[in-house]
Amino acid sequence: MCLGTIYGLCHPITMNVRYIGKTHRSIRIRLNEHINEARNGRSHRPQATWCANWILSLLRNGMKPVLVVLEKDVKNWVARERFWIRKYRRAGARLTNATDGGEGVSGHKQTKAERMKHSLSIRKFCRENPTARSNSNKGRRFSEETKKKIAKAHLGKALTIAHRRAISAAFMLMGDKNPAKSLDARRKISEAKKGFKMSEETKEKMRHSARRSIIKHSRDKFGRFANFYRLLFGLTGKPVLRRS
Repeated sequence: MCLGTIYGLCHPITMNVRYIGKTHRSIRIRLNEHINEARNGRSHRPQATWCANWILSLLRNGMKPVLVVLEKDVKNWVARERFWIRKYRRAGARLTNATDGGEGVSGHKQTKAERMKHSLSIRKFCRENPTARSNSNKGRRFSEETKKKIAKAHLGKALTIAHRRAISAAFMLMGDKNPAKSLDARRKISEAKKGFKMSEETKEKMRHSARRSIIKHSRDKFGRFANFYRLLFGLTGKPVLRRS
């Protein structure tokens, strides 16, 4: 069985315990995870946890929570986490834990009223902040390892026709605000493509795609003119069907 550590997050001034959790990693890594979740993601969403909002309030005032170890090398961490949460709540501590411990936030079952409240909150947030999702990573710097993972995950991924149309419609709505239309963006794209050599396989794919497009266009155009002249001159025969 993997041993865990029961820890508490305290206010840096009063040292009051505000959150109790468990971890199987080092306490330094777990503290950084709490801070990053509050700074980069959870606290900016309407369904953010109470703990993330509390940590964010400290960060805005130039402070960070203090992590204290309550118990080390714990085997039955489920029971021990519940024990510490129960102990501090009975002592009057204002904990930000959403549950009684042992399962995390995922074990918290929301009532219908809570789900409805969260749904209305998310809808209101999206209406008032239409670009919140697209700007969620604005100014965020990814490591080279993360960039490679993102590129690998999207490699060979084909977009559906509906997805492509949605992207095209979004760019059309942007109009002059489209960043790709700026001179600076065009210059960067031009410089990035200078000296780039396509492989023979890529060239052959492009040639094949161009041939198919030309053949399809020719057949479509020929079919329209053939049917037009049949109707114009009253020629008999079956109409030429266009291929999709």
